[in-house]
Amino acid sequence: MHHPKVLFLDEPTLGLDPQSREHIWKYIENLAKEKNMTIIITTHYMDEADKLCDRLAIIDRGKIVVLGSPKQLKKELGGDIIRLKAQTLDLDALKKLPYVKEISPCDGEVCLTLENANIHLQEILKVVGKIDSVEIRSPTLDDVFLHYTGRAIREDTPEGGWVKVSLRLNPDRSLSVIVQDSGVGISEKDLPHIFERFYRSDPSRSQAGAGLGLSFARAVARAHGADITVESSPAGSAFSVTIPAAPA
Repeated sequence: MHHPKVLFLDEPTLGLDPQSREHIWKYIENLAKEKNMTIIITTHYMDEADKLCDRLAIIDRGKIVVLGSPKQLKKELGGDIIRLKAQTLDLDALKKLPYVKEISPCDGEVCLTLENANIHLQEILKVVGKIDSVEIRSPTLDDVFLHYTGRAIREDTPEGGWVKVSLRLNPDRSLSVIVQDSGVGISEKDLPHIFERFYRSDPSRSQAGAGLGLSFARAVARAHGADITVESSPAGSAFSVTIPAAPA
């Protein structure tokens, strides 16, 4: 095999088992080191990028959204991550803590971003009260990727559009998870019917479906004592899942 100055590898470990991936990683590292070769890799595996790359670019919608070393990009997220799981969380009290830089939803739990999590953990637990679980970790490239590209699975969002997920603690202690977008919105004619079974007239959807998704989602929410509501305008829609407070 010849030894070019620049080697392009497209998803070099796609579909491989962990043992084979390790062998490929070592081979790539040896090529770069022993042959003084520049290797450009495209990959969807963030652990692969973290292990192999001195410099990486995250591309979203065909554009480079951030560029830097793995260490630098993880550091720029702003510190450690504390992941909390609890029946109820006093988000307003957490927001008042000066060292908490960001509060975001994480698969049904809440993630806090802050510096020196080990120093502040005890105070956070006092503020939060009873919890089911807590996890502390440093940021990963997965966190970096989600930070710059978003967590939503997107479908034909217009250029410059956005999807935002937020949490709101209501006066009655219920918790609302709000998913808001900047799409075309839902017409006044369709809005009262979107939770009906087989209703498919929402123009904001670019692909045909059975018209069961929202109906099923509301049925599941109500079966667990929650509810789903929606507000919409030509500037976008906001769906709210409201979960009642646990009985005292």
